[in-house]
Amino acid sequence: MRTAIAQGDSINQILPILAVALDHIPIGIVIVRDDGRIRFANNIARNIAKDGGLVLDNNLLSASRREERGHMLSCIKKATHSAAEGTILPGEAITLERPDEKPPLQVIISTLWSNHQRFGMGVLDEPYGILFVTDPNRPQETSSEQLRRLFGLTRSEARLTERLVAGDSVKEAAAELGVTEGTARTTLKAIFYKTGVTRQPELVKVVMTSPLWIAGGLLPWNAPI
Repeated sequence: MRTAIAQGDSINQILPILAVALDHIPIGIVIVRDDGRIRFANNIARNIAKDGGLVLDNNLLSASRREERGHMLSCIKKATHSAAEGTILPGEAITLERPDEKPPLQVIISTLWSNHQRFGMGVLDEPYGILFVTDPNRPQETSSEQLRRLFGLTRSEARLTERLVAGDSVKEAAAELGVTEGTARTTLKAIFYKTGVTRQPELVKVVMTSPLWIAGGLLPWNAPI
């Protein structure tokens, strides 16, 4: 990064590129000052906020419940102030309640802070809070075609894997795909063999820790099917 800036790339030129990259991460990401003023929120975070719990109105971070808002901002202040004094704290886990009996949002609050004095760049002139937000109601999506390429699956194997990662049981996935449960279980055995796992939770873990999940199922693949 130092080389790029030395060649004339300013942080203002780099930030739009980073913003596009963060929009491809399939969890909500919000970057704020210690007083809750929002510097950045990716599209996933803004979509999650539409269902309540997290509030991103008027360029200010808040929560639907006042007491949760106070606790959230307190965690951000604690993290950023500690970072400014030279101590990076572990991420703080909180939940944000939502209306209509929806499960609460899950939030990790951490610090975005680089030792800019070491690099002499002044990229970050103060520590920022960074929130990672997930909604248990939002299924993770993957591309069946990308699953085929990454793990060497057939089309039917990839479609079944896609449903299982989205949270379906084998029975539910079979019904969705229009096959019998027995056929789905036979297909699952082939998937296990190709991905090197023996249990369904392990399969989900393999997919969720692959580049497919990090890219939110949006990686470009141009080779013919």
